[in-house]
This record gives sequence, structure tokens and C-alpha cells, in this order.
Amino acid sequence: EFAVLDGAVVVFCVRDGLVTMHRSPITSEALRTRIDELNRLIGDEPPERVQAVASGLYDVLFGGVSERIAATKSLIIVPDGALQHVPFGALWQASTRQYLVQSHTIAIAPSAAVLTARTAPARSAGSILLVGSGAGNEEESLGSLPSVKDEIATLRRVYRSSHVLFGAEASAARFTAEAGAYDVIHFAGHGLSDDESLSASLLFSPGANGSGRMYMSDIAKLRLPRAPLVVLAACGTLRGRAVGVEGMPSLARSFLAAGASTVIGTLRDVDDATAGGLLAAFHRSIAAGATPAAALRSAQLDAIARGGADAEPKNWAPYVVYTATP
Repeated sequence: EFAVLDGAVVVFCVRDGLVTMHRSPITSEALRTRIDELNRLIGDEPPERVQAVASGLYDVLFGGVSERIAATKSLIIVPDGALQHVPFGALWQASTRQYLVQSHTIAIAPSAAVLTARTAPARSAGSILLVGSGAGNEEESLGSLPSVKDEIATLRRVYRSSHVLFGAEASAARFTAEAGAYDVIHFAGHGLSDDESLSASLLFSPGANGSGRMYMSDIAKLRLPRAPLVVLAACGTLRGRAVGVEGMPSLARSFLAAGASTVIGTLRDVDDATAGGLLAAFHRSIAAGATPAAALRSAQLDAIARGGADAEPKNWAPYVVYTATP
């Protein structure tokens, strides 16, 4: 668990009942500059440039506890402040020349208190609700997402039981009425968010009210009694403004509040054309019984191993496991 102070970042490393604390001197402004630079490079630059900056940030955050984390293969990270914008899996370990995701299974939690308050549900991946809302929106200057149809068709074949809401059927009203009956929910469409707003939304097909937007407050009111796994294949579903609460307010955080056990969210804009392959691999692992963190790591490692465009961090690093259960 991290704490961002005025002149330092403090990490508390808990393993086997023992707590190790390390303090790295850095101003909050310098820390935010490094994080912003890393996210900019992930979107615009080749992996070599990304790795140079990601290595320095790794040293700040994990350098003092690297031996402790080297002894485990699984990390649950509770970030603080600006660290909630860090793609931890893309941090670069110069000593081993690996991304952090290549050595560890990684999950992000909103707080240690949330982790201790919930128990992991009995995991079932027998049924999935697939929501495809890939239409554009002129008011928001959003183009259509042509790959959504193929993405939904592919995932429908992965699970024993699936139900599809696509096109005009993918309204917020239909989703609200049906979301509570499934083990897994997959939304593919537009997400509207930024790093400053508290009014992020998912864009569904326009219903009777005409807007199609489902805001964070609407999502938090959902009832999800099956504690489902929720996959948000949309832009920036983990983005929001850090306001000193447990877990930065975001679309993903709202699904946890509604009862989801785990959400696969995104830290930045993602390309729907490349998302389909990575998320299909993820769902195949889930259907085979893997945990969400292990399934996402497997899909990301496959992308890195393929090389080329798939291995570029912008195409795998934005996806994050955001969980309320240990």
C-alpha cells in the first residue's frame, strides 16, 4: 500500500504477516510529472522510450522493497493520489529487463479496508451478459466502433450460456434490468471520462430518455447480487479525479460499489480494433477457471510475446484488474 506525502512516497509491503516500510524522497509534483510522462510515452512512443521512464518510476515505487516482492509472484497494490494513474504492469525492472507484469500477477484495490471487508465469492463463469454499444455519437464527437460486433460474436462462443444486448437493444434500461442475473458482464462501447471530472459515463444506445449515458451514480445504484466479474472494454473506465476517498471515483469503482467483485478497467483510451484479441484471450482463460488477475496477465504476456504492434505497451498496459476481494 502506498501513501503519497508532500516530499516522499511511502510504501508498506505486507507479506506473511510482516510489514516492511520504505520511504522514497520525491515531491508530489515531480511524481505526477513522471507519471504523466510515462502515460504520454505509452501512447506515442516505442517500447524503448517507455522502458527508460518506466524504470525510473519502478525504482521510486519498488526499489526499496524489491527483494520482498521478488519472493512472491502475486501483488495486490493499493495506490494513493496520483499513483492511481500508474499502469503498474508496464513498470520496467532494469535488473531483469522485464515489465512488472512479466514477473508478477497484479491486481489493484481501492483500499486495504475494502479488501478486508469482503470475501472472495465462489467463482463461477457459467453465464455472461454481452453488451455491444458501438454506435457513434455526434454530440460527443465520437465515431462508431466497427470491431464491437465481431468482439461480441467471438465472446458469445466462449461461454456455456450467453445473452447479448446489441445495437438498439443495448440500452441503459435493458442493462439495468438484466445485469444482476449473470456471472460475467462484458460492456463494449464508448466510455466518457477524464482525470478531472466526477461525471464519467458509459454510452449505451439511446432509450426513451434519449441520452444513452449511464453515469457513475447510476451504475453505483445497480444491484449485482452474483458479485460478477465486469469487463469494461471502453476508454478510460478507471480515470477520474483523486478526491481523497477510498479508490478514485471512476466507472470501475462504481461497479464495485454496486456489488461487482472485480472489474477489468482501462486507464486511458484504447483501440477497439486491438482490444478484441486481448480480451478474447482473457475470457477464454476465465471460462477455463483462471482468476481475473491470472487471466489478464496471461493475455498480456501473449501480446508481449507476439511482438510487433501487439507488444507495444499502449495495446496491453491500459488494462487493469480492479478488485474488492483478496
